[in-house]
Formats: sequence, C-alpha cells, structure tokens
Amino acid sequence: MFRRASTTPAHLFTAIFLVFSVRHRPHNLLMSLSHQSPAYMNEDYPIVINITNADDRELDVVADVLLQPSETDDAGMCLPLQTRWVHTQIVCCAVNSIILDNESSSGLIKGVAFGVLAPGVSVLKTLYLVNTGAAGDRMLDVSIQSRSTAIPEALTSESSELQDMSETLQTLIVPTVDPIKVTYGVEYRRALGPRAGLADLRTFEGEFWDDGDGGEAMVNARMECVGPWGLEVESIQLQTQVRAQL
Repeated sequence: MFRRASTTPAHLFTAIFLVFSVRHRPHNLLMSLSHQSPAYMNEDYPIVINITNADDRELDVVADVLLQPSETDDAGMCLPLQTRWVHTQIVCCAVNSIILDNESSSGLIKGVAFGVLAPGVSVLKTLYLVNTGAAGDRMLDVSIQSRSTAIPEALTSESSELQDMSETLQTLIVPTVDPIKVTYGVEYRRALGPRAGLADLRTFEGEFWDDGDGGEAMVNARMECVGPWGLEVESIQLQTQVRAQL
C-alpha cells in the first residue's frame, strides 16, 4: 500500500505553544479603623485597627502605618540651641507621632506583625496618635499585607510568580482641636499699700522696693472646654514665659 507524500514544504511547518498566566485569587481580608473624633491636642489618641480574615485560606498578616506630614510640622517646634562651637542653631522637631506595638515614629512604622489568622479569626491592635503643635487635620495611611501560608515562604522568596500575597490600603483623616480655650483680661491700677515715710530707714537700703510707688495688675482667666468630650482638670500652674534671645 502506498500513500501520497505531503506536498507542503518542510520549512512551512509551524509549532503552536500555549502560554498560560495563573494569578492567585485576591485575599478577602476586612479592615476597619475605629476612633472617636475629634482628637485633643497633647493626648494619646487611640485608633483601634480591626482585621478579620474572611477568606478560606490561612493568612499571615503584617501592617505598615504612615503619618503624613502636616502644616504644623513645617512651622512647628523650632527651638534655639546653644552649643560651645556655634553661637545659635535653630533645631526643628516633628510635632506629631504615632505609637504601635511599642514602636514610635514621627513618620513610618513598618512591618508590625498581626500574626497568622485562620479563616474567620479577627485581631485587634491599638494605634496611638500623639498631636502637639497646632490644631488641624492629621492624615494616616494604613497598609495591611497578607500572605497565604499554603505556599512555604522559602518557595515564594525564590520566585515572585509563586507569591500568594495581597495588600489592603485605607486612609484616615483625624481632626484635632484644642481641648481648652483660655482668654485673659488684665486691669491695671495703682498700688493700694501704704507708702514708706521719709524717716523710714529701709528706704536707704539698695534692695528696698516701695510697694506704694508701683502698680498692681489684676489678671482674669476664663477657661472653656471647646471640644465635645468632658475634661477633668487635675492641676493648674502659672509659669513665667522666657523668650529666647536669638
């Protein structure tokens, strides 16, 4: 039996290869940020981070928190510093900071572990925002990265294609107000005390001051709680303001 050979030249034969790209399904990770705004100045303002694994995979979760710069940072706490070698230096310090898991930063806290979460498990951590300087809005960016534990970490470090990872981002704006508003009123009047007589020998002493030659100032201070939360005043101190000579 004979079969006719193909008339197609051998150099016209082609091979067909199929290339498939497989991507992992995004993780179903729920994140909520709970807080009671506004925040007061100079308080440790708590923000509760709640993460729930709503996926059917076991996930290893870490978090990054970024405190965005504010206008109060640019014009904030700039203090004169005297040194032996330089007469005067202006040192500017950050006026806002964040605290999470005993880590503190004026900008970024990176790689805070939330642990391995089984399906349906939730975890809570409290982030503290510390505000000084001036009142205004503070902006926070919270990034939650999750990795499936089904694939060993040693394999995912060798090839990025094997990585089963996801990221969840959320931005939070916290308004910040002064807790107390203080207004002052000053009234001046002549001293009402008796004046020293001409025969008083104390007037010949160099450190003697006759109260009758001076004046008196009556200062009235009015303190008002301007925020929505009640305050307990533990103490009040009057301090002399010392201005630095630049």
